[in-house]
Amino acid sequence: MKDENKIATMKKAAELADFGVEVGINTLQEGITEMEVLAKIEYELKKKGVKEMSFSTMVLFGEHAGEPHGKPGNRKLKKGDFVLFDLGVVLDGYCSDISRTVAFDSVSERQKELYDLVFSAQAAALAESKPGTRIGDLDKVARDLISNAGYGEYFPHRIGHGIGINVHEYPSMSHLNDHLLEENMVFTIEPGVYVPEVGGVRIEDDVVVTKDGYKALTAFPKELLVVSSKKH
Repeated sequence: MKDENKIATMKKAAELADFGVEVGINTLQEGITEMEVLAKIEYELKKKGVKEMSFSTMVLFGEHAGEPHGKPGNRKLKKGDFVLFDLGVVLDGYCSDISRTVAFDSVSERQKELYDLVFSAQAAALAESKPGTRIGDLDKVARDLISNAGYGEYFPHRIGHGIGINVHEYPSMSHLNDHLLEENMVFTIEPGVYVPEVGGVRIEDDVVVTKDGYKALTAFPKELLVVSSKKH
């Protein structure tokens, strides 16, 4: 559980994470590398006074986004790629953590299907985020939706994790967790579908449980964004 002051700090950390995603998206252009986009994100955050990221920033293009824990490298951005961002900052000792996925220049029907599925799975889990809900049921509602669409094997991780002083802390948002959600718990909701050689989608928000529901701390828009290609 977090008190009001801690939640307020985490909201500010989440706003900086939102900004990091915005910087990343605005940096996308054909031929740029994952590492170049990553460097721009961290540079602009440092200019805002951020001294430390919550974890190693992830910027993954195309088939790299099909790896849940991929490592950014010198893969160049191509038209039709998915771009997966996963980043967070440490502010006054508290962490944020956001994932967004966008398409570059164009999006195929298959990509749109994957995106819509993950979007729906996250919305379903968020809708159950309220006091008294069994934590494991948040994972189950999202996993059932993804499994019923035929992509169960491509969702290899839990729905989320607690977040605070550490980027991963109690509670574990696993399907095995029988504990109930309580007001002022803070955690992530981050379903993902990763199809090798096609690409992956993850949508992640930091969420605080309120008296009768939840409030998302991260706020960057989640509708599928197709980023237009710019000339060098």
